[in-house]
This record gives sequence, structure tokens and C-alpha cells, in this order.
Amino acid sequence: MDNGTFDLTHKKTGKTYSGLHVFADREEIGDLYDHHEFAVPDERRSSGSSKGWQLHEKSEERVVFKHEISWSLPDKAGDKVRSVYEKAVTIVTYATLHAGIDRLDLMTELDNVCEDHMLRVAFETGIRADAVHAYDHFNVVSRAVAKTGAEWRDNPFQEFVDVSDGETGLCLSSIGLPAYEAIQGANGIELQLTLVRSAGKIGPAAGANYPAPGGQSPGSHRFEYALIPHEGDWLQGNCASRAADYRNRMLLAADSLHGGTQPSSSAAITFVSGGDAATPVLSCLKRSEVGDDWIVRLWNPGKGSDIRLNSVSSGARFQRTRLDESAFAEESAESNINYRVTGGDLLTVRVSMKEPPRG
Repeated sequence: MDNGTFDLTHKKTGKTYSGLHVFADREEIGDLYDHHEFAVPDERRSSGSSKGWQLHEKSEERVVFKHEISWSLPDKAGDKVRSVYEKAVTIVTYATLHAGIDRLDLMTELDNVCEDHMLRVAFETGIRADAVHAYDHFNVVSRAVAKTGAEWRDNPFQEFVDVSDGETGLCLSSIGLPAYEAIQGANGIELQLTLVRSAGKIGPAAGANYPAPGGQSPGSHRFEYALIPHEGDWLQGNCASRAADYRNRMLLAADSLHGGTQPSSSAAITFVSGGDAATPVLSCLKRSEVGDDWIVRLWNPGKGSDIRLNSVSSGARFQRTRLDESAFAEESAESNINYRVTGGDLLTVRVSMKEPPRG
């Protein structure tokens, strides 16, 4: 849209989320430890400062749109007012849709030339609920929604934060951005992701309120985040796995065309959950600390589930281990493995891919 926002339609549910992606900025009169504002916050919004969205790239694999705004923000802030002198801040955003992936990837670039401010990007979900759900250390916590007009307060999250009314939902994931706030607006919950917090002093919590120019976060920044629309709540929408797919991207290497014996697509290791249980989340795939085996760690975000692992390799062997990769005395290596994993629990398995001896 001309005001810099966009509408996102989830084709599977027919749900449209309107007026997404507005930048919001307030003064920062706190320090590196705590954010503080004026008694009446001076909030600026980017609507009306846009040059509009333009098609940037199009191919069979993806389509990319580009959006740019030139936005005037106060140069700095005093104890009671923001400066009347303003500087132009150019913000460029790329929105990418990948073929076959039910997700919108966003990347925003800006040069932070202002001080004493806090910048967020806001998503008006249109969903009415009393709480949102955020992932935090192998757990999903429910947090209440803040009231409109209150002082901004960052809440921590990892992997994702989700807004849902139980029928449809909008999940937000990010790379390297761990702070959000959900605010109750006139049209439902507005989800805000913190991009920059510029503060110029350390704060009394450190024992001395010394100046800290680096805390203003000057210079060029690049932010990456994604929107994942879904059915149901965060568990039914498989938000944990889909956010993990976004945050942990595969590295690809091109090779010349050549013959081979392997199928065009396959999986060295597969895992499934029984019944209608939630899909287990792959939280770790790495080489073992000792030997040449692989370590696979799964997290069950839902209720109890039977998780079964198998491999296309006839020589593969699975053995359940502790987190430090030491084996349980009663556990032997098997060609496949089936375990009952309760809700919230982890399953760590050592995978040996060696072919069995012949003859």
C-alpha cells in the first residue's frame, strides 16, 4: 500500500491480515538497563512517509517486493521533550515469498542516525485474545497483552511469538531480535517487534551512570524476521517447527550433472509422532563429540507422543543418550527406535551410519 503497510492473505484459511508492517518510534530517556519514556509518550508512526511497494525480483523460486521510506525523526531527546531538529532516516524493506513455503520473509535495512529513541515494527493482527504465546528455552509461555498507551515494555522470546484466537493465528519469528510486546488495540492485538533501542548512558544499575555512546547503536543495521499465518493455535499451526525452519536455513552447494545410484529425493533419518500428536521439533543435528556418529535431539512441544526414528541406510543404528551424549547402560543400539516422549521433554539419540560388516 502507499502508506507502507501491506495486506497478507493466508490462502489455506482465507484469512486476510490488513495494515501490517508500520514502524513506530518513541523517545528513550532510560539507560542500557531500562527503557523509560516521558509521562506522555511522543510516538511517531511511519504511515504516510512511503514511496510504495515495488516488484524487485521475480522467478520460479521466489518473488521479492521492495519498499523504501524516508522518515524524519528527532535528532535526540532531553529529559522532557524530543529535539525539534530532525534527521532523515531511510528504511528499506524486502518482502520475499518462496515457492511452496507458507511464510513471508522480511528484511529491513536502515542507518541509525538518531539518538535517544526506540524503534519498533508493528503488525496489526486484527485478532482478539487476552494473551499471546512465546517460545522460551524448550517451553512456550502464555503472556498477557499490554494496554494501549502504557510505557513500552519488552518481553523476551526465542524462535517465535504467536497471536491466535484458536481458529486462525499469525506467528512472528526473527533472527537475532529477542524482544517483542503485544498491545491491545481497538481492532485487536498489535504485535510489535523491537528493532533498535538507542540509549547513551550505562545506568545506575551498573553502579555508575557513565556515558555510553556505543549504546546509541549508530550506523547501518539489517533485521530479518518472518510472518507465518496458520490454522488453529500455535500448537495446531506447528509454529515451533516452522519457525525453526526459518531460523535454521540449509546451506546448498551446486555440482555438475552426473550419474548416481541415489533417488532424486530421500532422507537419511526420518522421525514421526503417533496419532494426532504435535510434530516433534528438531532442535539439534550435529557430529558427536566422540567418534564419527551423529547426534539428533528432538523436543516434543505438545502432549505425550510416540516418536519413531528410522533410516534409509541399512547400516544405521540408533541409541538414546543423555544430553552430554553418554549412553544409558540399559539402552542398546537398534536399527530403529520408538520412544514415548512426554510433553515438553527432549529425546537425544546417537545415530551411527556405518555399514555393517560383510561376510
